[in-house]
Amino acid sequence: MTGSPCSDYDPAMVWTLLSAAALAAWAWLFAARGAFWRTRPRLDAAADAAAPPDRWPAVATVIPARTEAATIARALASITAQDYPGALSVVVVDDGSDDGTEDAARRWEGRLKGAVLTVFRQPHAGAGAARNRALKEAKTEFVAFLDADDEWLPGKLERSMAEIRGTENILVAHD
Repeated sequence: MTGSPCSDYDPAMVWTLLSAAALAAWAWLFAARGAFWRTRPRLDAAADAAAPPDRWPAVATVIPARTEAATIARALASITAQDYPGALSVVVVDDGSDDGTEDAARRWEGRLKGAVLTVFRQPHAGAGAARNRALKEAKTEFVAFLDADDEWLPGKLERSMAEIRGTENILVAHD
């Protein structure tokens, strides 16, 4: 007998065994664990059908904006499409725009179905600074983020709050 004990192995057999072990592991994950890659169930019809909470917490919607005069109306209109039964406020921070973003946002005062709109203007410091300013102004336990060039589908806020209420979660995100 010459050489080391490792010199008599068959590389094809080793790869076959490793492949079989990997296949067995994936089969077990799919069969025994289900959708193991999901951290939480998706918000879907089952979540929508859940009984509504007894008390809905107040939520502040934070909207940072820079040169968004052409799009901020759509974002604010999507807030009016929410049927959220709790108190809702909206904090818009104009981050040094020069296109009338602040005025476009202020035109929505009194048009947000009971939501209180507050608009601030600051020198350009970036979206993060605008969000931080809005967070300082928000007076609620919960905040929801909405970009000035984005919009929410109807029911988004209610579904999100139904998912987070009564849990230890501090964040809900979904598409």
